[in-house]
Amino acid sequence: MDILNQSYLGKKLFAGTKTKVDNAFSVANDGSISYNGNASDINNKLSENLSLAINVSGQEVMDTNIFTIAKNLKAAMTDGSSEVKDDLDDVNTLLEDINQDLYIPGL
Repeated sequence: MDILNQSYLGKKLFAGTKTKVDNAFSVANDGSISYNGNASDINNKLSENLSLAINVSGQEVMDTNIFTIAKNLKAAMTDGSSEVKDDLDDVNTLLEDINQDLYIPGL
């Protein structure tokens, strides 16, 4: 959770444009996780006609089911389950897709 609530220059990295929230993610007493940011892009204007999204929203991170997978990984380490490899492969694919969305050739 600490990684998902990291800041850079005083702004939350995974909170969309709600960069001044206390935490992008919070855990309730029942263990459920809430996202306190939004899915909006932070754009950096590179030229008159070109802007580039420079963030990944926490919603995109949550769409990878990373918290469920982390829970399954913890269980697998104690009971020897092999289902986790498929989950980790799915997360890797989703994170690669997010990275590809941020990639601009030639920059």
